[in-house]
Amino acid sequence: HSAVHSFPTRRSSDLSGVLVETAGSLAAMAHARTLEHSAVGTELSVSHLRPPHGHQVIATATAVHLGKRTTTHIVEIVDDEGRICAIGRMTCQVI
Repeated sequence: HSAVHSFPTRRSSDLSGVLVETAGSLAAMAHARTLEHSAVGTELSVSHLRPPHGHQVIATATAVHLGKRTTTHIVEIVDDEGRICAIGRMTCQVI
């Protein structure tokens, strides 16, 4: 599963972690619901690469592991110019 979300631009250090956690958690929940379960975050890692330009950023979560007990998603945050501003990894436990 993957999730894509659009958000107004602010300082990248303020929002990047929140965006990675939000997109990764929503994607993990989508997977967990197919198993009739829920998901909670267990690990978050974010690298801030550059400040965003433009009026919004898009966070895209891509699954790298969808298991019965855990999920891991890579999340890219891209600005209006198509530049990657931050990249993160979110791991969730399926409960």
